[in-house]
Amino acid sequence: MTPALEVAHLSFRYPDGRQALHDVSLSVGAGERVALLGPNGSGKTTLLRCVAGLHRGAGRVEVSGVPVVPDRLKEARSRMGLLFQDPASQLVLPRVADDVAFGLAQRRLTPVEAAAQVSAALNAVGLRGFEDRWVHRLSLGEQKRVALAGLLVMEPALLLLDEPTAGLDSAAREMVLGFLARLPAAMLLTTHDLDATERLRARRLYLDGGRLGQPRSQGGAAGHPRLGANR
Repeated sequence: MTPALEVAHLSFRYPDGRQALHDVSLSVGAGERVALLGPNGSGKTTLLRCVAGLHRGAGRVEVSGVPVVPDRLKEARSRMGLLFQDPASQLVLPRVADDVAFGLAQRRLTPVEAAAQVSAALNAVGLRGFEDRWVHRLSLGEQKRVALAGLLVMEPALLLLDEPTAGLDSAAREMVLGFLARLPAAMLLTTHDLDATERLRARRLYLDGGRLGQPRSQGGAAGHPRLGANR
């Protein structure tokens, strides 16, 4: 079976000269969940952005067998969804239903069909009846779930999740983790929440200084429940 994600010898350098990723290779199987752990500035978010095609590094990235390259970027992105750490940065329309339906415009659905898919996605994330609410009036946890509904409605094979539990209170965290645990899609997530990786039964990888490997000590990623945020 074709992996949901294949990354081979990926390196990336920012315009200021900082080398953020060094020869990173990893694979995420269909339906598999993989968590990226590591200290502040280790390159976890940079890796997600390279997979999503927001950064262009050296090496090979394929999503469900489709290379993430300029001339196939639209096709590759149709197979994945990226959740930013701050959901406000990807919620583009003021009304919840309109924002969730944003990606469906290219599918040529009838208004009735689109509305049905939006309602189903909102119901899946525990936001039944939120269609007419205003995005800016929602809590952070609710905004994350709206953003997730906007990804879910597109039926991606791979979800890229940047700190999905960051900033949430305990109730919102439980809601988001419960929803993610039920999804069949493959996931690559960055997190400093080790309990979340256990709840999602995610395989753990450690990124430090832009390189994959084991934590430097027991007091590092494996031995501390709260790691720093990443760039």
